[in-house]
Amino acid sequence: MLHRVVEELNWPAEKLGMHLTVPKNHVQALLQGQVDMVITYEPYISQLKKHGAQVLIDSKVLPGEIVDVLVVNQASWLQYRQLINSLMANQWQQGVAALQNLSNTELMLLQQRVQLNADELTSALSGMQFISYSENQEFLTHKLSHVVNQMNDYLLNTKQIAQAAELKACEQTN
Repeated sequence: MLHRVVEELNWPAEKLGMHLTVPKNHVQALLQGQVDMVITYEPYISQLKKHGAQVLIDSKVLPGEIVDVLVVNQASWLQYRQLINSLMANQWQQGVAALQNLSNTELMLLQQRVQLNADELTSALSGMQFISYSENQEFLTHKLSHVVNQMNDYLLNTKQIAQAAELKACEQTN
């Protein structure tokens, strides 16, 4: 992500250093001056904005490049393929629907969990795009390999890996 942010903002990469910290420490690291910027996500963005931090770039500039992946080892996939497919298809739709139609109780529980008030949480959720299960399957089929290739190129060029990683979407057929 740092590489892509530097690229998008036309910053000189050689003048930047990297400090890895777990997401729950992003706010503290920036506010205490341990770092000058963080690459983070909600709810930390909203928490940082409360303290006057500015967003320089967001994921809308990098559509399709930030990908959450569920990884299943091959033996489990072969044994539980139908169950995993069923859970993913059903849970995905239910999860997206739940996030788009939060009850007052769910909203309060989520507010406590992410430490945002109702307006901040609503604003954070409105800035997120929740794709449908079919859109996810389309991405896996047609675009995942491009994202993996980009990442491999970067990691190989920066000598962080010696060999390209192979990451394929599981076949959805029985």
